[in-house]
Amino acid sequence: MLGDGLKKNQIYAELRERIVRGAYNAGERFPGENQLASELGVSRVTLRAALELLEKERLIERIDRKGTFVSHEFAARNYLAVVSRNDSLSNPYQYIIPGIERRLNAAGHCLSCCSQEFIRSLSPEAFRRQLKQNAVCGIFFLENNFNGTEAELRLMKEAGLPVVVPHGAPEDRSHYDFPLFLTDFRRAFGDGVRHLASLGHTRIGTISYYGEITGSNCRGFTREEYLEFLQCNGLEAIPDLFLPTEFEPEAIRRNVRRMMFGPTPPSAIACFSDFYAIHVYEALHELDIRIPEQVSVMGFCGFPGGQFLSPPLATVDLMYENIGERAAEFMLRSLEWFGNTGKPLTIFTPHRIIPGESILPLESTVHCMVNTGA
Repeated sequence: MLGDGLKKNQIYAELRERIVRGAYNAGERFPGENQLASELGVSRVTLRAALELLEKERLIERIDRKGTFVSHEFAARNYLAVVSRNDSLSNPYQYIIPGIERRLNAAGHCLSCCSQEFIRSLSPEAFRRQLKQNAVCGIFFLENNFNGTEAELRLMKEAGLPVVVPHGAPEDRSHYDFPLFLTDFRRAFGDGVRHLASLGHTRIGTISYYGEITGSNCRGFTREEYLEFLQCNGLEAIPDLFLPTEFEPEAIRRNVRRMMFGPTPPSAIACFSDFYAIHVYEALHELDIRIPEQVSVMGFCGFPGGQFLSPPLATVDLMYENIGERAAEFMLRSLEWFGNTGKPLTIFTPHRIIPGESILPLESTVHCMVNTGA
């Protein structure tokens, strides 16, 4: 009869060989101790001793009240990013995905991308089959602003895998219980305006966004809330300096001219995004208004190309690559949260002010005289 020590080593070797040959995949839960001990013909004491050896080798992870799992650190794993076909430079997912890839690659794992439009054509059964065939063990769902009826939402819910949303919208929270990473847009945009205020600017123009669905809004503020925000921060709340604008160069140009030709031209302009700021630059240059000597310009989002504008753009950086890295790190720890029935996880991401050279203190700004014949 074999001694307990030899039995332990044999069971350890048997389980290790199963993991190596792929009988158990990374992240897969082991059978319960009673079932596994019975299958292997050993006592639970011997089985636990073998599991301790596997755990020391970091081949398995034992989690209280959840069970024993094949370690995510054991082998390379495949992850899937579901993205839209929108490949414009203004799409934040272009800057989030490199952060996801960098963190996964550092852990020895791979990321593949699949279009949102493609998976809509699949049934839940076909989608699960594709995931299994490609050995996918987690999904990054890179879309937001859902109404709850989208086919891709059903696919994510029925995939049977951990799903992380790296850059969602607050309204999405009610439509699914995946971990949701959110940017506090209101706070971030407000911090950009406050930074201008800290430099003495009290009359700040705002080129905001206008859309058929959202109407007039400014990064989480309604028009009325935004004017109240300005007033509460000691700034001039001038309705004519808050101009919701379609993202179209001529519309931005027209509203910049309207702002600068008006009776209360601003000393600084806060832009809905860095991509709006590009066209604000163009409009101001057409008017022979110098940035920042006559008007300071603040962007929003942290588009990498902003540093190549002349002068380099000051902006509120939403740190997109950092968001990707955080989302990937969270996915790598999915054993800690996947399958939990508690309150859905919402994680707020950080932002930072990049001063740039497109802003100056008000005391250094030359009074702006606009040539109305321009």
